[in-house]
Amino acid sequence: MLGGVYHLVRHSFDRVIGAEPVQTQEEIEGTINETIDQSVFERWRSDATYRPKGLIEWSQRRKTKPEQLRTSVRADDPTVELD
Repeated sequence: MLGGVYHLVRHSFDRVIGAEPVQTQEEIEGTINETIDQSVFERWRSDATYRPKGLIEWSQRRKTKPEQLRTSVRADDPTVELD
């Protein structure tokens, strides 16, 4: 796009996957029903160059191995498999 200029202004969006709830002065803020689709884990297995920073951090924090997951899972609890 625009002769490659787009990459100069594009910002990457990195966020914490399955982040823990945060207590603010007024409320607890957290994600609800966040999931990771099985296609993410399929791509992880099939493409050795696909290693998103957020997914690596998530797998370390949740003590799981993306290459072993075969279904969609809840981001806050990867032991909960989804259809």
